[in-house]
Amino acid sequence: MTSPVRVGIIDSGVAEKARNLVHAVRRFEATDGQIVEAEATDDRVGHGTELTRQIAEAAPNAEIFHAQVFGEKFTARPALVAAGLDWLRDMKVQIVNMSFGMPRDHPGLRAACERAVKSGILLVASAPAQGKPVYPAAWPDVIAVTGDA
Repeated sequence: MTSPVRVGIIDSGVAEKARNLVHAVRRFEATDGQIVEAEATDDRVGHGTELTRQIAEAAPNAEIFHAQVFGEKFTARPALVAAGLDWLRDMKVQIVNMSFGMPRDHPGLRAACERAVKSGILLVASAPAQGKPVYPAAWPDVIAVTGDA
């Protein structure tokens, strides 16, 4: 029998009513200029909960780990995303979903992606169907996915 796939999501968290779908969820925030790991809060955006539900439905045997980096808005510092990705690497996930894109290359986030790829993690990130490239999808070791324009 094979082990379940360990899936990581970096997003807005998981609503309390859907926490049974995740193996673990951690929040990453900036406090006094430091990036800290904290107890997860309720998903205020709803995007992370919906992604979690879709992945759980498509892969019911998957173990889902969620790094919460978005709060009330769908914006986050690149350092928070990097910390979440490093945590997911420590959790030994095999694939990470990043349904967002940032307009600039951020060295710290790029380094976290490189560490993840070196440890065998498949990274998948959103990219626009048209327009300028976004990161992390624009980096060569990240699979860029897009919708139809």
